[in-house]
Amino acid sequence: MLLERAPKASRGRPMLKRRRFWLGVVISVILLYLTFREVEPPVVVAAFREADYRLALIACLFYFADVLVRALRWQLLLSGIKHVSWRRLYSPLIIGYMANNLLPARAGELARAYLVGQREGVSKASVLATIALERVFDGLAILLLLLVMLPLLPPEPWLILLQLVAAGVFVGLTVATLAMVIWREKVLRLIDRIGRRTPSRIQPVWQRVTALLGLFINGLEVVRNGRLFAFSMLLSVLVWLVGAGEYYFMMLAFKVDLPFWAALAAICLVNLVTAIPAAPGNVGTFEATAVATFVAFSIESSLASSLAIAIHLVVFLPVIVVGLLLLWRENLSLADISRRAPVAENTV
Repeated sequence: MLLERAPKASRGRPMLKRRRFWLGVVISVILLYLTFREVEPPVVVAAFREADYRLALIACLFYFADVLVRALRWQLLLSGIKHVSWRRLYSPLIIGYMANNLLPARAGELARAYLVGQREGVSKASVLATIALERVFDGLAILLLLLVMLPLLPPEPWLILLQLVAAGVFVGLTVATLAMVIWREKVLRLIDRIGRRTPSRIQPVWQRVTALLGLFINGLEVVRNGRLFAFSMLLSVLVWLVGAGEYYFMMLAFKVDLPFWAALAAICLVNLVTAIPAAPGNVGTFEATAVATFVAFSIESSLASSLAIAIHLVVFLPVIVVGLLLLWRENLSLADISRRAPVAENTV
């Protein structure tokens, strides 16, 4: 059956994960080289020396406010499993984002599924399915915001192409989500039929994928509740509006004169592209996209590079410090998270 527990991972999975990790590292190194090869170090040093770090502190506060909105949304998405206060979800979110910055393969997602499942006594796989649903809402919100900003974005060829792709993905993702809601049983049966025809050597992997997909489809019940769906979508848009505040105040800190919607475009584009495999913390993909976006808005490349580095530090370092403190409060270490978090994946 679709939701039965799949067999344990094969020995090939660690090798696959190592290959994915090193592929991400190679991509990050190439992108960092291409992004910074013509940067003038004196300009970067001057930009950091002249920055207003009081505004950078405000940007940090916006980051943690962004996480608060995400906790409120996660509370809604978990409501079909168990009512969990957003206050109890804030800490796992911070720990998860910290782990994403330090561990490969976005292990933070597994970490927070493990922490919430363990603390609340609910299925870790079901919690993981709500995290997958978060990604859908994030994708829809980002693509919707980019479509709304379409007339405002610079007429750069790569931006025009990305906008067209975003429009197509938005329509496709919306249709696919609605199809899984309206024809839920038919979709589950189709997945089962495909699974029976897959070669035996990949059956274990397929069973794990389809089990998680089945949980995800069950989690889409939130979409059937119009009010719950509307609130989740509204909070998803708010997530990125608040997140844009981080970018906007960093622009002000580095004396970059751009409107708020430019900050919103930057955070949306960065988070679209960081879906590409990269080193932990999205090093490389973050800088390349941020610099390209700021340059498209007529910011000089060295100043754009300084701003991109500074923004990445704001979304990287504070959450690591706070996340490690919260992890210590839970009597856990990063090694514990790295070892225990895959339990969430293995329960699928």
